[in-house]
Amino acid sequence: MPISLPIVRPFEKPYDAWTFRDATDDEMSASMKAGEFSVLSMTVKDVLRARVANESQAAEYMAMRGVDGVDNALESHINHALDIDPHFQNWLRAMPDVTPSALEDYQLEFPLDNYVPVDLAIRRHGAFLSAGQILFHGGDLGDMPNGDLITARPLSATFCPQVALREAEWSGKAYESGRICLYLLRICFANTEAFVFNPKASDKGNEKEVLLASGTRLSLRSARIVRDDYRVHRAVGMHTEAKTAPFYICEVDVF
Repeated sequence: MPISLPIVRPFEKPYDAWTFRDATDDEMSASMKAGEFSVLSMTVKDVLRARVANESQAAEYMAMRGVDGVDNALESHINHALDIDPHFQNWLRAMPDVTPSALEDYQLEFPLDNYVPVDLAIRRHGAFLSAGQILFHGGDLGDMPNGDLITARPLSATFCPQVALREAEWSGKAYESGRICLYLLRICFANTEAFVFNPKASDKGNEKEVLLASGTRLSLRSARIVRDDYRVHRAVGMHTEAKTAPFYICEVDVF
């Protein structure tokens, strides 16, 4: 029987988003005297733009981050948080040393014609997520009759809202659906089986992916538009088309 994984919270130590300005001569001189001079010493923090202390704030921050939802420093914060989190190290130790071939194929060759081997690998090698764990998913899940949806194939999730946002935009999906959706997945019972990919042992480790087994029940708690002018794109031949679309943050309970 799969084990239960401890809760991992990359924003337990908040992420602070700063603007920077050029350092004054005195500030650079002080840095040199302290033996700390580097290229980074030529700029200093100026204005605190935002503090992100939980997943909900992270989703909203990414939604409001300029016209294209990019902040690589936030992603670096998450990478570091996972690196030093003993609970996340427990996640990795619970996984096999070598990623099963079906799961490796999923990452490298998605979309697949057959997800049955992927599901079998999750159930054989994965673990249960704990109630209270929160992850992100990007991409329009469509309408949920009566607010519920039972997944028919494995569902990709991530610790990073920026990764989820890129997934929502991938291959013109958001353009085609006419909206962009960033989901907060909240695990409600410790019966959700999942496989976590090692960020340092996967060709797509930057995705910080957690793959949930099929048959997971999703219940839509809320969906709100946080902006109506987010730019989405699609490739048409050698050209790119763009338009604005509403940006939804959706909170989903996972059973």
